[in-house]
Amino acid sequence: RELAFLAKGLTIRLVDHRPDGKEEIFHFKDGIKEFVAWHNRNKTKINEEVCYAHKTVNQGQPDEVEVEAAWQWSDGEGEQPCHTYGNYINNPFGGTHLTGFRKGLTRGLSRYIKRYIEQKGKNNKNLVEPAGDDFREGLYAVVSVKVKNPQFEGQTKVRLLNREFESALDTVIAEAMETFLEEHPKAAERICEQALLAARAREAARKAREVVRKGALQTGFLA
Repeated sequence: RELAFLAKGLTIRLVDHRPDGKEEIFHFKDGIKEFVAWHNRNKTKINEEVCYAHKTVNQGQPDEVEVEAAWQWSDGEGEQPCHTYGNYINNPFGGTHLTGFRKGLTRGLSRYIKRYIEQKGKNNKNLVEPAGDDFREGLYAVVSVKVKNPQFEGQTKVRLLNREFESALDTVIAEAMETFLEEHPKAAERICEQALLAARAREAARKAREVVRKGALQTGFLA
């Protein structure tokens, strides 16, 4: 199933030839978009349409990079584990492609949410501007990249190290994110509100920790 998701349009047919054996076919015409939708199938989605980006950067050059990513928000707390792949190989610890994806996502959303706040006339005095982690509240993403000479960490390829991926993902994801927000205003509003809510929760938790810390210092609890 995972390979069929990553290789869009590929059909994998598994046949058990035993008398009571079964047959199963894996085929996903929309690739990792369906991967994300399948993962979030039982969750309440913030944006029903899965965000998607697919672009080849430096086309025809030696350091050509093919970037593909799909992502969607649900009402869960915190960022969900992001699945990252380099040349179809799972990189459980991420790497430069994950770093670039997060940077691009934050850039694309930051530019949009500033306009959103101005248009809605929100009270800036009480506003807590979202940070990177706030934008990823409830986010699930699949990032898949392809390059001619991949560099991995360790024999198990747990992390991708190619530097060109960071800037490539940053650019592609920022553009795709801004385009999606402009084309889906209702989903954009829900995504922005989710990020603003996460920012307020983060600030409230920080203040609560500070109150507890000050109280402990005054009473000598930490002594």
